[in-house]
Amino acid sequence: MSSAWHRAYVKCWQSPSPLELWFERVIDIPIEELAVEDLCRAIRQNLCVDQLMPGVLDVLTEDPLAGEYYDGELIAALSTIKSKDLKDQKRIFIQIKQLINQLEPSDINNDLKKDISKINQIIV
Repeated sequence: MSSAWHRAYVKCWQSPSPLELWFERVIDIPIEELAVEDLCRAIRQNLCVDQLMPGVLDVLTEDPLAGEYYDGELIAALSTIKSKDLKDQKRIFIQIKQLINQLEPSDINNDLKKDISKINQIIV
């Protein structure tokens, strides 16, 4: 292996991943101040899901189709969680479910309808 290739290989393995860079950026931000993008990513990574629920409820109350990259991104992220991840926040999750179930079917696409269906299947 050439030394240039070796240096590039070592550098590649020493560089932090995008997830590590994101985590370093948000680690000192209070949970209630996380942006929608950060809430979505934390939920998808299964990080502190129960602690995120009050903030998620606040965001969805203000904008039920909240998302950084596309409408409904936060709902899509919520569709990935498991009941056990909710711990002490099951009451708030029920409120979130009620809120998203009030969306007009004409305002949401088929993918979002599937995500809402997955959320409704999460037993709390």
